[in-house]
Amino acid sequence: MGIQRPPHAPSHTKTLRHCGPSDTLVRAALAVAGLPPDTLTDIFAGAGLVEPAHGTMRPPDPERSRLNRSGAPVQVCLSRRTGADAPEVRILLDPFFDHAPEERHRRSLALADALVRGLGWRDAVGWCAPLVPQPLVGALWIGGRLSRGTAPFADGVALYLNAEAMAETGAPVWRAMIGALDCLLPPSADRAALLRRLTGLAHCVSLALEVAPAPHPPRVKLYLRAPADTATRLADLLAPRQAEPALAILQARAAWPASGLTLGLSFASGSGEPDGLKLDVCLCPDCRRVAGVSPGLDERLRDQIPGAAPVLDAGRLALLGTGIGGKGQRLNIYVEPAT
Repeated sequence: MGIQRPPHAPSHTKTLRHCGPSDTLVRAALAVAGLPPDTLTDIFAGAGLVEPAHGTMRPPDPERSRLNRSGAPVQVCLSRRTGADAPEVRILLDPFFDHAPEERHRRSLALADALVRGLGWRDAVGWCAPLVPQPLVGALWIGGRLSRGTAPFADGVALYLNAEAMAETGAPVWRAMIGALDCLLPPSADRAALLRRLTGLAHCVSLALEVAPAPHPPRVKLYLRAPADTATRLADLLAPRQAEPALAILQARAAWPASGLTLGLSFASGSGEPDGLKLDVCLCPDCRRVAGVSPGLDERLRDQIPGAAPVLDAGRLALLGTGIGGKGQRLNIYVEPAT
């Protein structure tokens, strides 16, 4: 079942005009994926990211979008899996970022519902609804894979409820996120025990639902942030040492800032138990400076990840991620539009 046209997409928007850093980055990502430059026109229009009168991307707004430091509502991810010859190209969107919170959630959920239905799931709302608990605790971001020969997002859709986007923290967010996990996953004593241990050590950043084409079950992830030493201890506790070679590429000379580490836990949809770990490292100028990251990092990533060069040329490296378990060992780079 192919991707349906998302709701609210203005039919008169034929192509995106090449104008600005976001457009440049998106076109580079599409080229690496082997797709035409207008592939995402309808998706972007349906996500409220296009100025209908001009056919250009809406300008960044750091007061409304927390997806990137600049406030740009798009980000590109390249992922290298062990043994793979080509990178996986994904794009992440902050739909309707300049709308009022209630309208932002309503429209984002409608877009998510349309994309999930496009993957063959009849009860799309059943998957998406737990990501918008009441009261609202965050913005709903949407990601998808770009692959040659398939429609955009046809290989899967990722939905992220990001609490930080609304500056929400603390116990209410934990309760909302755990409640959503309990709606999306079967009961698990191991998961419940782990989350009880983590509640006092970290705070929730985001909850993610990765929906694959039917009948493959969705995957669920919980993203946490903690003081740097706590995050490191948690990573050591929950993951084997396979993550170290990927992180060694940073060649950092000091401890990482507390705000620069995000820990992601994935859960098996069949059992509800934890089955993988992901560690994301912020590469903003402040984190690079404090940690003493080698200035040659970008060049090494160009060598390690096929297709990285044109994407890095078109944007700015924002995050480095490493994952084990779950979907296998992988190295991810996240690139934001240049400013």
